[in-house]
Amino acid sequence: METVQKRGYLAAATTPLIDLVLTSVSLFAQTVSVKGTVTDPAGEPIIGATVLEKGTTNGTMTDAKGHFVLKAKNPKATIRVSYVGYKPLEIALDGRREIKVVLTEEAATLNEVVVVGYGTVGRRS
Repeated sequence: METVQKRGYLAAATTPLIDLVLTSVSLFAQTVSVKGTVTDPAGEPIIGATVLEKGTTNGTMTDAKGHFVLKAKNPKATIRVSYVGYKPLEIALDGRREIKVVLTEEAATLNEVVVVGYGTVGRRS
């Protein structure tokens, strides 16, 4: 009889503690779904742009219409949007759930171009 009472006491004492731990973990593990569109200055969608939550490895890419959905771990996170040939852009979400991103072209000039060719030339008679 004494063993059953101790078990009951232990179960009664640990159940609120377990509930508290599970509740606090779930509060910190909430994500925010952020939707958006990435375009160029002419309004054309940028396909395959990278959208990352800064400071994490959490990210996604834009689809054929330039749309993306990112499950951000922090509603006040900063996201970084980048694409080859365009200047990367960092945007603070500040609780926003939908954003529109316009990337500007990165004008870089090349100082040198090196062309390497391989082939054979035959002599005709």
